[in-house]
Amino acid sequence: MSYKEKILHPFLIAIFPIIYLYSETINEVPPQQMVLPIILMLIFSTVFVIIVRFIFKDWKKSALVVSLSLVLFILYSPVFAYLSGAFIGDFEIGRHRYLVIIFVIPFFTLAYLIYKTKIQLGNVTLILNAVAISLILISSVNIGIYTFEKSFYENDKNIEIVENKTLTPDIYFILLDAYAGEKVLKKYYNFDNSNFINSLRDRGFFVHNESYSNYANTIPSLGSTFNMEYFDVDDKYQRIYSMLPQSTTIKLLDLNGYKIIDFQKHSIAFDIPVVDSTLCKNENNRYTDTRLLDQLLKYTPLSTIIPIVPPEQDMETQLCLFAELPNTKNMFDEPTFVFAHSLVTHSPYYYGPNGEEVNPPSMDYEHYVYSIEFANKNMVKIIDELLDVENHPIIIVLGDHGTVFLNDDITYEEKIITSHQNLYAIYFPDQNYELVEKTSTAINIFRIIFNQFFNADYDLLEDKTFSSNTGEWYDLDDTTHITINNKMN
Repeated sequence: MSYKEKILHPFLIAIFPIIYLYSETINEVPPQQMVLPIILMLIFSTVFVIIVRFIFKDWKKSALVVSLSLVLFILYSPVFAYLSGAFIGDFEIGRHRYLVIIFVIPFFTLAYLIYKTKIQLGNVTLILNAVAISLILISSVNIGIYTFEKSFYENDKNIEIVENKTLTPDIYFILLDAYAGEKVLKKYYNFDNSNFINSLRDRGFFVHNESYSNYANTIPSLGSTFNMEYFDVDDKYQRIYSMLPQSTTIKLLDLNGYKIIDFQKHSIAFDIPVVDSTLCKNENNRYTDTRLLDQLLKYTPLSTIIPIVPPEQDMETQLCLFAELPNTKNMFDEPTFVFAHSLVTHSPYYYGPNGEEVNPPSMDYEHYVYSIEFANKNMVKIIDELLDVENHPIIIVLGDHGTVFLNDDITYEEKIITSHQNLYAIYFPDQNYELVEKTSTAINIFRIIFNQFFNADYDLLEDKTFSSNTGEWYDLDDTTHITINNKMN
């Protein structure tokens, strides 16, 4: 069979979304997570071609129909997202019942024409093979460019070595994903969180009355916090690194003799190269981990009929995090940095206010509040245990961002408020919060810690918030910032 006769396009089109999605989330998942989805899609496309071959009695026609169906399948969700809420007059076109018809009619029409055609499809096969190969190569080149830029960026980054530190307190960074600020909870969720806030203050914490995340998403928010700097607004999303693995904070702590402890990752698969202990590990390995596959399903029509939820093991991991976090204070003789990223307060919500399982998991407002209550009860117990030592540690309790209040009755500015306003609480052994009081975002957390406890000399950065609600990062200007602050009063 000549090259022109070789049928490659249905198989390449089948795996293209996997490679493309990996190129867009390369900072989140290891490459091994592509293996399982690629194997499944190759099996599916092979079986699909064979089944269609029995109907069409021709391999090239069968492959062409399969490629057509795959392309329409891939395009369905983006088209639906674009048309969602769109009207032609009083007729809402952005609904599944109508969009399915729009996709199904062209598919069967083209499939019929392919079935009846007498045209030799050798050239069509050659062109589709070339297009599919080009798509794969473009994503592969993007992966290669990212890998090169990441290596260059990391090698070029200067890390300040702390001189003659007088204190080396343990540091606990507890990240409560999507934990909104007190004012947002009160105004939009009718939940008074003052008891928890006051319990933190009673224990010596400084809690901002009104703080904002620098970004409204975990990846850039966490990355900027650990790197102690902003990312350029025009940076590509996958370029926003070196994130946690190669961040300034992790490198600096490692160079200064800290033991690094983290917990089993969930949707954000940051692997810290210098970690000394990872707690609450699940049994998944990099090849059987389905996080990339789950993410892929979210961008397909299957997301409307297949519930995409973390496995039971991930739920157990969340409980394990709360149980094991206090035990980290006795793990090493050396100073310790503990990073604990909890998804309990991130949708979907699996727990009631007292830890009772919610089955099936919920996405509603009420259960978000329940998850906050459940997290609060655990945080108070954990903090009391962490402070039950002679040399008190530094404790950071932070919401990496707020939560999107899904209500069409609120304005766009209010949605920005709810997605950015977050919990920001910090405990210093010396109770000196002079520098913390000068900031309202997390960008300076580690700059302040290194200055105050390690004799470093970092300048404090101006507080800024960025939004990506439009798909592109943009800096919220001073007018918007003032409006946000005024709306919360």
